[in-house]
Amino acid sequence: MSRRGTGLRAAAALGALALAAAGCAGADPEPAARGTAWQVTGVFDDPGLPTGPAEPAGAPVLVLGASSYTGSSPCGEFSGELDWPSDSLVRIRPPRVDATAPAATPCTDAIRVYDRRLRTVLPGTHEVRVRGGELRATAVPADDADDPAAGAGFAAVAEPPRAAD
Repeated sequence: MSRRGTGLRAAAALGALALAAAGCAGADPEPAARGTAWQVTGVFDDPGLPTGPAEPAGAPVLVLGASSYTGSSPCGEFSGELDWPSDSLVRIRPPRVDATAPAATPCTDAIRVYDRRLRTVLPGTHEVRVRGGELRATAVPADDADDPAAGAGFAAVAEPPRAAD
């Protein structure tokens, strides 16, 4: 093959890469796990229980920061410390709960149970993935292969920004 043919193929390949990159440049960027308000859509703790909230209006919202997290539901607010051993692993400490925070949606029994289930799966080390605007956090099992927390975790979607009042 001639040098010219090789050069043309290389130029064509570079052009295709440039077009692909330009097409991606207009796409909405993937939300970051940290600093995004995540509306919880699934709690994975017991295969016998539904994963989604019984009342979507009462779905908890969670924000993971660099060293702490906050959450809220109609049943109150919670917060705690965390650290990121790597970009895809987060170690979450147990939440502190403030059940006195006012909420626009009433705290029903179904919302209270779901909120408690989320707060129960939070503590521990989780593998975190963000794809298509959805976050999935899965508990990393301890050294014991029969760890009951294996597979537990939560899923959430990026909460749309709220309009200014």
